[in-house]
Amino acid sequence: MVEKAIFEILSNDITLGGLNVKTFFGVYPEILLQKNYIVFNRMGTEPYDTKTGYAVGNITLKSGKSTLDKVNININMFASDTEALVTMSKAVRNALDRTSGVFNGIKVQSIQYDGESNSFDFNDSYNKKGIYQDNQIYSCRVEI
Repeated sequence: MVEKAIFEILSNDITLGGLNVKTFFGVYPEILLQKNYIVFNRMGTEPYDTKTGYAVGNITLKSGKSTLDKVNININMFASDTEALVTMSKAVRNALDRTSGVFNGIKVQSIQYDGESNSFDFNDSYNKKGIYQDNQIYSCRVEI
C-alpha cells in the first residue's frame, strides 16, 4: 500500500521533524491535541493497462494483470499559524514531489504534485485564532 511509503517519507523529513509535525494516516482522536499535524488518505486507485490482450500493431503484452497502479493521495496539513503552515506545505512538497524509490517495502515509481488549496477555519475549541489548513493532491505510480 502506497500509504506506508508516504508515511515513511513524511515521518523522516527533517524540516517537518523540526516543527514537531505529527503525521497520521486516516483520522485519530489524538489529532485534536496536536498543534501542527498532517492527515493523508487515498482518494482512489486506477490500474494502468498492462494486461494481456490485443494492442495496437504487433505488440504482445507480457503479463496477465496490471503491474502498476496510479494512486491519488490527498494530504491535509493543519497549523495554528500561517508561518508554520507555509513551512509545512513547502516541506511536504519538497519531500514528495518527483520522489521515487522503495519505502517501507513499497516500490514507488514516481510521485507527482497535482495541486493544492488552503483555507482558514475558525474553531473556538481549538484556539482563539482558529486553524489554518492546506490541502495537496499527489498522483503516485506504484508497482504492485
